[in-house]
Amino acid sequence: MTDGPSPAREARRYHLAIVFSDLCDSTTLSSVIEAEHYADVLAALRRAYTDVIPKHGGLVVRIQGDGMLAIFGYPHAEENAGRRAAEASLELHAIVRELQLDPPLPREAALGLHTGIHAGLVLLDDGDVFRGVFDLLGTAPNVAARL
Repeated sequence: MTDGPSPAREARRYHLAIVFSDLCDSTTLSSVIEAEHYADVLAALRRAYTDVIPKHGGLVVRIQGDGMLAIFGYPHAEENAGRRAAEASLELHAIVRELQLDPPLPREAALGLHTGIHAGLVLLDDGDVFRGVFDLLGTAPNVAARL
């Protein structure tokens, strides 16, 4: 047994497909329903993220609020990582559209997702409680978040 923290893993480059998703108009949604009901929406959304992404071979890197960052093609690059990212995203959109909440949301508060998918070279480093499972550095994560 050693005293102190374990040595950090060296950051490495990976070619990844990256998915960033978050709720459409979440600020408006949170203002037209009670806080407890908004918490139920977030819990259902987070369950969807953690169920769907691994089912398609991805890894959820970070969930923050109503947003999620996931990667496909880790730890080994795969030709179909982009396709699997797209299939996972389509399934997430279908789940969110069909969510049945109690009480039902008001008419002006329909649920939907924004999703960006982008692939590219990423410097992947160890994460922490603030940065998520991994810290992703490079253009690809930024593009996915902005799409």
